[in-house]
This record gives sequence, structure tokens and C-alpha cells, in this order.
Amino acid sequence: MFNIIWKIIPLALVGLMFANCGRRHCGWGHGGGFSEKKADWMVKKVSSKLDLTDAQKAKLVDVKDYFMVQKPRMKARKESMFQLFKKEIEKNRLDEVALNVAFDEMQKEMTVMRKGLITRVAAFHSTLDEKQKKEIVEHMTSHHEKCNKD
Repeated sequence: MFNIIWKIIPLALVGLMFANCGRRHCGWGHGGGFSEKKADWMVKKVSSKLDLTDAQKAKLVDVKDYFMVQKPRMKARKESMFQLFKKEIEKNRLDEVALNVAFDEMQKEMTVMRKGLITRVAAFHSTLDEKQKKEIVEHMTSHHEKCNKD
């Protein structure tokens, strides 16, 4: 579930940030992952491609900054979940209560993070004109088709 969430959030972000890495898993989950350097590159690429104003760029940077601040926390949560599962698998019987509590805590954190991210994405979106929105939709569609070939 954690991996799915971390693939959905960046996919939503990539739709807005308009970059296509084209690597394994449609550009996510490879190598060193999603670095500050890559995020800055995406902001520059999107800013250029969509011809963003300074005000729009500031909103996009706010999305990127929020996401990057959340990343270490989510990485730590992923590691703690791995350690918990590893410990539970080694037992003769899974502690369902402990696993459910851990997932409940993770979901609460993800909900807070998701709401904060969506608020920032909505603020960025509200600054876009129709042409910019159309460009994003075209890119999202293209990316979706590349990543969902049967």
C-alpha cells in the first residue's frame, strides 16, 4: 500500500510538473529515487514548457518544496513498516493488532500529507490558464498511455 501511495503522489505531481523520465515504472522507483536535484529540474522544465509567470512558478515551487519535506518522513515510515513486517513474519503467529495499528498510523500520516499536497496543487492549478491546463492534460494522457500499454 505504501508503495502504491508513493507512486500515485508523484504521478499526480508529474502530471503537473510535466516531465517524463521514461525509465522503469514510468520513471519512478529507480536508482536514487526522486531527488531534490530532479525536483528542481522538473520545476525548470515545467516552467519553461508552460511558460509560467513568476507567480505561477512560486506556486509550483511550493508544491515541490512540500513534497520534498514530506519525503524523508515517508521514507522513515516505509523502513519502520518493513522492519515491523520482517519481525512479524519471523514469528509463529502474526500480531494482527500491531499490524493494523501501524497501518492506521501510516494512513493518518498519508492523509495529512495528501491534504497538504492537494491544497498546494489546487493553489498552483488556480493560476493556470486554459492553454496551460490543456498542455498538462495532453502530457498526462501521453504519459498514461506509455505507462499502461498491455
